[in-house]
Amino acid sequence: MDRIYYCTECTYQTKTWQDHQRHLERHDPTVAWPYTCPYCGFGCKRGEPITNHIIDRHVGETANTMLLANAAGQCCWPMLLANALRLR
Repeated sequence: MDRIYYCTECTYQTKTWQDHQRHLERHDPTVAWPYTCPYCGFGCKRGEPITNHIIDRHVGETANTMLLANAAGQCCWPMLLANALRLR
């Protein structure tokens, strides 16, 4: 029988202790999140998850910005991702 680990702060649940411990850091105010999303404040310890987060969650929000930039002959994905990966 698989064990399920539940978060006491939210509805998160997982089957692995490591994922559970990593998730608990989300609720710890003493943990530093050097990479933050410029759109919603979501934070990570590494840059790659922020890039994936922006692509997965905010493409619709940035679509108009990208269309305007592409119409002007500019690609703004590098700008958006660079802003997202900037250290606090």
